[in-house]
Amino acid sequence: MRHPWWSTLRTVAGISAVTVLLAAVAYGLFLYVRSADFYDYAKCGTRGWINSPHELDAELGFRAAPGKTGEEFYAVGPNIVSRISRDGFRIPVGAPDTVPTQRPLVLSLGCSFAFGSSTLAEENYAYLFAAGLHGTALNAGVSSYGLSHMLLRARKLIPHYKPDIVIFQYAPWLVDRSFGYAPTYFAKLPGPYFYRAADGGLRLHGPFYLSQTFDVKLDSYRDCRKSPVGPAALFSPPWPRPCSWTQDAGKLATRYGMLRGTIPVPVRDRMAVLQAAYTEIERLCRETAQACCVLALDNPDTLTTPPCARKRTGWRRISRNASWTPGRARRLRRGPSPDAPAPFTLMREGKQMDGHPNALAHRLYAEALARAYAAQATPQPAQ
Repeated sequence: MRHPWWSTLRTVAGISAVTVLLAAVAYGLFLYVRSADFYDYAKCGTRGWINSPHELDAELGFRAAPGKTGEEFYAVGPNIVSRISRDGFRIPVGAPDTVPTQRPLVLSLGCSFAFGSSTLAEENYAYLFAAGLHGTALNAGVSSYGLSHMLLRARKLIPHYKPDIVIFQYAPWLVDRSFGYAPTYFAKLPGPYFYRAADGGLRLHGPFYLSQTFDVKLDSYRDCRKSPVGPAALFSPPWPRPCSWTQDAGKLATRYGMLRGTIPVPVRDRMAVLQAAYTEIERLCRETAQACCVLALDNPDTLTTPPCARKRTGWRRISRNASWTPGRARRLRRGPSPDAPAPFTLMREGKQMDGHPNALAHRLYAEALARAYAAQATPQPAQ
């Protein structure tokens, strides 16, 4: 005769097995649904990278891959080629692999706006500004970067190159990207973030985990016939793991680490993040550079929510601390009417291809920088 506990054990085991099976099926369906957006982008995307010039990095999460060349594609017209030097800066396609160091050196830090997405490297505002000074542009902008990425880059590049001028981008979204994740076309990449240390100050922490997003070879999907089963094709090799369980496992491990206290929790106080980043940038520039510029590529006065209002005040305070700030460059990206395509973005066949500043906008940015730099270099008349 079997013991009573044996029957209870079988019942519990059966219920557990059914629960696990149902959870696995539900999760599989969840992955399928999530993969639909990725599949549509892979097959029908009208904007993105071919041979993306980025790679994973333990400190930054990802970075511009030295020596690599990629292309940005659009729904209409030719691709735009982006080339990265051996030093990790964006350079023109025909330029030497190593950026020359003819002074004055102009170091540019920022996101895709500073990188010059949707424009050629020689059309970028930092390149044009440096050319007007007969100097060299060090374009360290990287698409999807935030303040945390920019600060880490500044800590290394400013002491190493000792640039004469540092152009540090300001935009509202740079703060959002300093909370632990940076956006891409079909996923979010973990990146460095600010956390509050025991002494109350803000410190930078590395990425939660290293994503496998760059393991996905979109060209293998884009260049083949669209599958009749749609997103189910993603379950056949090469399986895009970044859109599956590896991302979810990383997020679960991150949440568990935060609950245990082994992983610091990101600071989401926008004002505190702004003050920490720009204050340190100002200090680095004061120690090694002759001039520092905070280039605002979005108008802070248009931000109306309470957190942004506090941030706006901080931006003005930071701007006064900086050596010089070309305020006239703030609104150049916007068109005259929100209902009309912006004239400062990439237009082809009467259609807006992208929301980034185009070559005209970059030229206007460079002119605003040149005017502001000349004004601050002019001695003030004696009283």
